[in-house]
Amino acid sequence: MRKRIAIVIAALLVLAALVAATGFTNASAKNSAEGLQLDGTWMVTVTRINPPPGVPPTFQSLLSYTRGGVMIETSSTSAAVRRSPALGQWERIGNDLLATSMWFFRSDPVTGANLGTQEVDRTVRLSADGNSFTAMAVVQQFDVDGNPVGGQLHATEVGERLAINPNPDQP
Repeated sequence: MRKRIAIVIAALLVLAALVAATGFTNASAKNSAEGLQLDGTWMVTVTRINPPPGVPPTFQSLLSYTRGGVMIETSSTSAAVRRSPALGQWERIGNDLLATSMWFFRSDPVTGANLGTQEVDRTVRLSADGNSFTAMAVVQQFDVDGNPVGGQLHATEVGERLAINPNPDQP
């Protein structure tokens, strides 16, 4: 299972590098030049509004957004061993407002069997300085045939842009 997760993460990193190198363009890429910028990596605190019984309400997530409208996510939740990293898309819907959707595979932690997918749709509002955001998310799980499982879950999110910190030991 760990080997499979490592392979998926490596594949995501290669995908991100390819997208950046090829200058991937679409409507989101054109729109990303307008208004505040989402591009970059963010540390996000997610607070579930209606968590299932026994599930902690708060966890952290790392989200990376590319100028081409692609996003990649991984999470600190205890369920991380039962899910793949998430892939998704984003687009600007206002100067400081963005819509994102991401999906990941869910698996049985004991057998590794595929349980289906989970979709997270969110509306993100960037701060005036572009270094933080707040978001509202709606989450839905699906079985292997694409049928909804259970009701929707809701969450609020607060994100902080990660800064580049140059190595102080280098000239």
